Amino acid sequence: MQARYHITSNATGVWDGKTVDVSWYLGHESADSYDIDTAAQLAGVSALVNGLVNEACVVWTSSTQSMTAAQWNDVNGQYVTQAGDTSTGGSNNSTDTYHYGIENFDGKTVRLTADIDMGATFAYGGWTGPNYMPIGGQYLMTPNDTTTRIDASFCGTFDGDGHYVLNIYCNRHSSGNYGDGSSVGLIGRLGVHDSDPDSLRPATPGVYDVGITGYILANRSVGGIVGKIGRTTGTATISGCVNYASVNNTDAKGLGGIVGAGWNKGKIVDCYNMGDITSTYANPTGGISGSNEIPIENCYNAGKISAATDTYAMAIGTDNGGAPYSVITNCYYVRDSAPGGGYYSGQNYTDGVFTQSIKGSSDYSARLGSAYVSDEGNMNGGYPILAWQDRAAAVANSIAEEAT
Repeated sequence: MQARYHITSNATGVWDGKTVDVSWYLGHESADSYDIDTAAQLAGVSALVNGLVNEACVVWTSSTQSMTAAQWNDVNGQYVTQAGDTSTGGSNNSTDTYHYGIENFDGKTVRLTADIDMGATFAYGGWTGPNYMPIGGQYLMTPNDTTTRIDASFCGTFDGDGHYVLNIYCNRHSSGNYGDGSSVGLIGRLGVHDSDPDSLRPATPGVYDVGITGYILANRSVGGIVGKIGRTTGTATISGCVNYASVNNTDAKGLGGIVGAGWNKGKIVDCYNMGDITSTYANPTGGISGSNEIPIENCYNAGKISAATDTYAMAIGTDNGGAPYSVITNCYYVRDSAPGGGYYSGQNYTDGVFTQSIKGSSDYSARLGSAYVSDEGNMNGGYPILAWQDRAAAVANSIAEEAT
């Protein structure tokens, strides 16, 4: 992955794996929009949605006051006890307690105003760093500690505003119940859980104009941008997003570069994947949406897609019985990027194959639509980039020049 892209960033500071800042929110709970520009503030979004934080964290509630992880978790970790899967080989215990936070941002916007560096490094063929806390999802906050299960949802709008969340290291794999490592990504779950009351469903949550780099691993429903699209009353939208991260899982329910489980009511528009997407299971695996029930439009995949069974490894994704809604429109993929071909929906989707000779042509960026431009600066190995990436690179270069 390291040689396939070159991102010029304007990120300042690196997450230390401990500092969590919620001071921008407390006292402003009624606001409908929040701008954040540091890694600690992004960790604060997770803390508010999930209710729990990593055990090493210190949560700053103001510029002068802080809480230990244990104190924050005790005060802000709401919980519900619900029936689990009692069948043989079930994913959860017969009775499970799940935690969630004080805010799901329904009807609100969280906006990035700068690139954010989450502190992971790549060396000797692997990623290491502080463990990223996906915003929402269903996983253990502390490895192997089932008292730290979360079942949380992000129900608002996450607006990257043309910025990156760089150097994510996220290992939320469970060696126990595979349901304890589920719905994991930059945003773990967008929309509510299937068993949540209808009254909790958001109308139109979304993720827009953001790119990520790094490494993500969990059991099921794992995606670079969104792990799982949950229940909504309207349409959940993922638009203008790019994944460069290595995304991996070991179980079922979908694995994707953009979305792991593209279920329920949603759509994916103007997104692409450059990351390696790898499942060790015979699991629906795709560059855009692994297990898919929703429309995908103006997207492409250039990352390497693999699964335990080749027929499950598709460049765009696989159909989870979402017809007639799972319509694939104007999507492209690099020939041989996935052994299963483009998209499985009863027949192989073979339209829109990139070839080496035309991948960087203005014709292909034009075919993908107005969200894309040609990769004139070779940041993307010649493949089309999103227009916001072109603008972001210009801004970052300008900042670098002013600083010298």
